[in-house]
Amino acid sequence: MDSTVIIETNGDLIYCNEALSALTQIPLRQLRKKKNISEILQFDSPSVLSEEHLGQLTEASPYTEVSIASNTGSLATVQVCFQPVWVNDAKKILVFIKDVTLEQRLQEKYKKELRQKEEVIEKLEGTLSNLSKKNTELDRKIFEISLVLDIFKILSEFIDEDSIIEEVIKKLFSFNFCNIAIVMLRDETPNTFAFHIYKKAPTVAFEKTLVRIASDEMQYQEEFVKNGLLDIRFQPGLDEFYKKRLNLKQLRHVISGPLQTKKIERGAIHVGFESSETVPLPEDVSLFRTIAYQISITIESIKFFERSITDEMTMLFNKRYFLSRLESEFDKSKRFNQPLSFLIADVDHFKTVNDTYGHPAGDIVLKKIAEIMKASCRKYDIPARYGGEEFVVILPNTPVENAQKFAERLREKVEAEVFQINDKKLKSTISLGISTYPQQGESTEDLINFADKALYEAKNSGRNKSIVYSASLSKSKTKRS
Repeated sequence: MDSTVIIETNGDLIYCNEALSALTQIPLRQLRKKKNISEILQFDSPSVLSEEHLGQLTEASPYTEVSIASNTGSLATVQVCFQPVWVNDAKKILVFIKDVTLEQRLQEKYKKELRQKEEVIEKLEGTLSNLSKKNTELDRKIFEISLVLDIFKILSEFIDEDSIIEEVIKKLFSFNFCNIAIVMLRDETPNTFAFHIYKKAPTVAFEKTLVRIASDEMQYQEEFVKNGLLDIRFQPGLDEFYKKRLNLKQLRHVISGPLQTKKIERGAIHVGFESSETVPLPEDVSLFRTIAYQISITIESIKFFERSITDEMTMLFNKRYFLSRLESEFDKSKRFNQPLSFLIADVDHFKTVNDTYGHPAGDIVLKKIAEIMKASCRKYDIPARYGGEEFVVILPNTPVENAQKFAERLREKVEAEVFQINDKKLKSTISLGISTYPQQGESTEDLINFADKALYEAKNSGRNKSIVYSASLSKSKTKRS
């Protein structure tokens, strides 16, 4: 298991997992009492943990091989990667400490990404050095540098793919680099492509249209994904596709850039001008190819991070990420004097499902319940798989009465669902326990323990119900069955 640590930019410790305890030979309870990561690990280079270094991290910070010494005197050679993450507009540092032999390929990947970014910066610096020699190109060069720097800032600030693409398109529109963008992505529906069409608008940043097209209708797929400048007037089939299928009747020239790296292939992005005879310059093509590739690298990093915090079967957050978010949401609730609700759900008679229909059937039930839970949550709620057939949800800024309403809605949706297991139809239910800060609990441990006691009571009193924790439950001896 990898060691994972979350710290502030000044090195203050927020969270660490059990793997770090095994690495340092310090009990986990003692580790979590430490105030700063420097009290746990002593790196060969002190600058690794400096506030200046941590504050300047980018999304593609490479793995670094270092020797570390714990407070017990044990030595280890590991690879350490610092990754900035944004939690409620606050920058935190996610630290991965991994075994050298297992993560050598990751280290090489991040070194390569760093070299690629250095090449882009060198190219910009070279462009800047030539400005004094070519006064006629001054405005153009300043335009390029400003646009790229602004886009690099977007790539470092946003942590989800949709937001990155839309914010980059807004920036391209604001710089008048184009007035239309077409993003082609593989759709969630099998054998289907989704075309997201963005048009610059006078009163809003853009107007967006979605067109889905089956793969067998994509006769010009290669034209969409290759790099370079396309004059669609001289490609009759592609011109017809734009006009009839995408309803872009005035588009003439487009610049194409693939959204792909060696590890991912997401699709492509086209930009151009509608209702204009403007012909993009060769330097426009080069600039956009650089931007498209940087978007691809950032998306690859996001996908890697998403996999590290996601339960593979249910696609909800995993337990490790849930525990770190619970700590941060609890601290936020205390700081702003806001309620924080927590619920834990357990699938009723789940062992019977596995024993009767087999474990694949049990997996189908868990996946469907996870879908229902995810669809029921607000954008800022945090649903996770806690383990086995147990699920948890963190409900920020939610009082206890609203949390119980949420739990009941979720319970009723699961109860109404019909689970299709091959040629059989199956019904299932869940029981839920609820706790809320500040009424029930002064710590994250209290929230978990009290919600678990309420879940025990729900299971023992008949199942398929939700119960809010009360002090009387602490006096009763409950045993979940």
